[in-house]
Amino acid sequence: MQRDLDRKPSVRKRPNIKDIAKAAGLSTAAVSYALSGKGRVSAQTQETVKKIADEIGFMRDDTATRLRTGQSNLLAAIVHDISNPWMASVRRPRIPE
Repeated sequence: MQRDLDRKPSVRKRPNIKDIAKAAGLSTAAVSYALSGKGRVSAQTQETVKKIADEIGFMRDDTATRLRTGQSNLLAAIVHDISNPWMASVRRPRIPE
């Protein structure tokens, strides 16, 4: 009985590239290339990897990507007077089309 109390409750972790690689029978590098669209991965492999990723609920972690690459693709601006209507319009987020 004591053993049951000592066990930590199981926590379901988020699916990761390793999970996709295991399910697809591929290396983690191949899965990474397939998900990013970079590298030499066949269209069929990309389709398979993306299908498995959707099935297991994989979502790319943008924070982890930023930490790994050292790039955030964010722009900071220091403004004198945010109440100025022109400055307020400049600070609105811009989404590239």
